[in-house]
Amino acid sequence: IQLKRVELMLTESFDLLYQQHFAEIYWLCYKMTYNKQDAEELADETFVKAYFNLAKFDSQKGSFRTWIFAIAVNLCRDFLKSADFKKRQQTDPIDEQYVDKLPYPVDKTIDDPELLKIVEHCMNKLLIDEKMAVTMYHLHGLVLQEIAQILGKNSPNSAKKRIKVAENKLKICLEQHGFSGDDF
Repeated sequence: IQLKRVELMLTESFDLLYQQHFAEIYWLCYKMTYNKQDAEELADETFVKAYFNLAKFDSQKGSFRTWIFAIAVNLCRDFLKSADFKKRQQTDPIDEQYVDKLPYPVDKTIDDPELLKIVEHCMNKLLIDEKMAVTMYHLHGLVLQEIAQILGKNSPNSAKKRIKVAENKLKICLEQHGFSGDDF
């Protein structure tokens, strides 16, 4: 009976963590794939993997948020390298039900579908780790130390370098499409 009580407490605690972090993980996955179904599947898979590996979580190494982001980043990284992703580069509008649950404000001002396609095109030209780093930094507000840890790098400087390289590539790409850096 004691074991069942512990399992119930663990499940209830995990449900709370799921509710606290799902929207944020979905948003990250969406920004990597630009596809609602893929984002939802990757976010779900992230939490399933976290649940079954909860014993591996070490709060001495970082927060649960950092750990769950690392799981999501690794799943997204694998998915972005997959044949399934490469053969189907379609864009879906973001699912507002998740954006509204994010713990921070999100700029949803790109209403022009053509501009959105250009931004997504430029984002998709980045290397996977550059795309992840710039997304976690600008959209999720993670600090360099967290980003470095999530990406499996030793130093915040490596995360900073990836972000700067990504920003420069995005600026060049957007300028090639007629937008100045001041437009963003």
